[in-house]
Amino acid sequence: MSLKTGLLLHGLLISFFLITIIMTGHETMADTTHIDGDWYIDVNTTLRDGTWEVSGSIMINNSTLTLVDSNLVVNTSSFISSRIIVHESGHLIAQRSTIEGGKFGISIEVRDDSLLENTTVRSMDRIRLEYGIYHEGGDLVLDNCTFIDGLNIVYSHSDLIVRSCTFSGFDGDAVSWYYQENEVPRGLVIEDTAFRNDQTQGRAMHLEGSFNREPGWNATVRGCTFENLTYCIYVNGFEQYGSLLIEHNIAFTCVNGIELYEVGESTTIRYNSWDVRFDGLGFDIHLRGEGSPIIHNETIKGGRFGIQIMGQHQFSELRNITITDTWGQALSVYMVYMDVHGAYFRTHGRNMVLRGPTYIHLYDCDTEHSGIIYGTGEILELKKIEITSVAWQEGTPITEGTVVFETEDGVHLVTWNNTTVAPLEFPLLILRRNMDQTCRC
Repeated sequence: MSLKTGLLLHGLLISFFLITIIMTGHETMADTTHIDGDWYIDVNTTLRDGTWEVSGSIMINNSTLTLVDSNLVVNTSSFISSRIIVHESGHLIAQRSTIEGGKFGISIEVRDDSLLENTTVRSMDRIRLEYGIYHEGGDLVLDNCTFIDGLNIVYSHSDLIVRSCTFSGFDGDAVSWYYQENEVPRGLVIEDTAFRNDQTQGRAMHLEGSFNREPGWNATVRGCTFENLTYCIYVNGFEQYGSLLIEHNIAFTCVNGIELYEVGESTTIRYNSWDVRFDGLGFDIHLRGEGSPIIHNETIKGGRFGIQIMGQHQFSELRNITITDTWGQALSVYMVYMDVHGAYFRTHGRNMVLRGPTYIHLYDCDTEHSGIIYGTGEILELKKIEITSVAWQEGTPITEGTVVFETEDGVHLVTWNNTTVAPLEFPLLILRRNMDQTCRC
């Protein structure tokens, strides 16, 4: 089932299941109901306007458990976390409700279509180092929900939508989304969601894409906020197949912004703002295969590094990047050929540090301070200059052929055709090879 189809079916599922409950299942209304031991739900059941305490786990088989304006507390007496297991052909629907674990937490396993809406889930599994919600089948929609207190909150390798939610009090990953080999293409949407901790810890997202030739893996992260986290987003494996879009997100006082491994042109990152701590970095990019991500209109403030890129002789490009208040390096590059367009750098250290065979060409950039090259490399700034005519030294115009511009050392810069009037790009050498010189762009 596609993500879009799943969304359309959720509305139908809710209406259908609520009607079925009243006609053929059980609808329970009470102040507080105690259920001893495990609870097996085999018919459609609704819990409405009350509190239910279960001293065991809940198994949902070929039926639907619906919570409406209810509190569900699942608590075992043994030294294990409690579980709600949604088997295949089972469904969990929660609206305006609370689901809470006991002393040892709760884990929800989802294997078929389920929906949590305007619902709070708290005290998730910490004992077995597992996830609060383990999603391995069907479509799961988390809409306007709050998740509080857990090691890892959501793990999914199926169609997942997280919209307008809040995650807090997590030590590990708030949302992990994984590709698994030989699975059908899946979809992920995380939007307008807040990830925050009271103290600096945790990672908002861990996204693993496909390394195989399997198109259709589509993931979007849009309009989210990150606060007091060790890492905002970790991405691995969106290199050539599937697609990943990260846009219009904002990070506050996080150690690191985004970490990318083996990502290529199928990944687009744009219009984000990363405010990172003095000991962190905005981007940490590791290129291993073909291509590099599309990155433009990014703002980075603070950190030891603005953007750090390590590659294996790939070509990479940055457009309209603003980096300010880094105390180390705005751009640290290792073994990459890079074009930078429209960058604005204001740092307290060196603007650019190149290691290994690394070459950077700057276009329409506004940078200052210094750069350094370790090993072989160069930094060139290309300036556009309008030329309407050229003349010999005594003033006679040159009207035929071409004009070759060279440096005083005879290094070719650019060739101009007299018959075509057009702007030329003149490369201004800033640094080359092992030279340690001041760079002012």
